[in-house]
Amino acid sequence: MINPEINEEAVERFLKAFGDNVKRIRLEKNMTITALANKCNASAKKISRTEKGEYDFKISSMMIIANGLDVKLIDLLDFEEAEILKQNIWK
Repeated sequence: MINPEINEEAVERFLKAFGDNVKRIRLEKNMTITALANKCNASAKKISRTEKGEYDFKISSMMIIANGLDVKLIDLLDFEEAEILKQNIWK
């Protein structure tokens, strides 16, 4: 059963925070959006939308982005909003 606290607002907050984290990691690696898109076999627009929290993706997309950034999948989920959701919603 889905916790009723996981509503559209919570999903939007998560996607925005996830995107911010992807962008932070990409910039730490001195990568452009285009370079990451090429490594992920995706469009720069899709990567840009992901970083802005506008793209609700599948788990497989997260795996592809992690691979493109050469980080572990868990590293993409290492941000405050994910921890808040884990502690307060996903019990």
